[in-house]
Amino acid sequence: EDSLSAPDDDGGALSLLHSRLGIVQFSGTLHEAALVSFQRATTYPAAQASAWSNLGFAHFRMARFQQSIAPFTRALMMDSTDVNALYCLGRMRMARPETAISGRWLLGRFLLLEQGTRRSGEIDRWLSAPERSM
Repeated sequence: EDSLSAPDDDGGALSLLHSRLGIVQFSGTLHEAALVSFQRATTYPAAQASAWSNLGFAHFRMARFQQSIAPFTRALMMDSTDVNALYCLGRMRMARPETAISGRWLLGRFLLLEQGTRRSGEIDRWLSAPERSM
């Protein structure tokens, strides 16, 4: 790790390294190890929105929905076009009547950015159906 960190990059290379390690771990069966890697990736000052989004997505995929909210929110504060954060937060908010309006807005933004995918097709159908929750 010392050889990857330059004094002027604020840990950008290390953050990227831990994010990529987490992706490899999560694509296998090392989900808990991936969470540790994603968390580590977010500890560096130069951590990108994608590091926060990866952490949120790992929690989301492991059905730890409450734990995914803060990382996704942080990712969107850094990059309002992060489609994974928009998709996952939108889905979670649509599931609750008190946050459904903001969920619909997030998913609408998602659709503006991602078109022609399986996820966008599902969301488009759900948003077109009145009074339907996810």
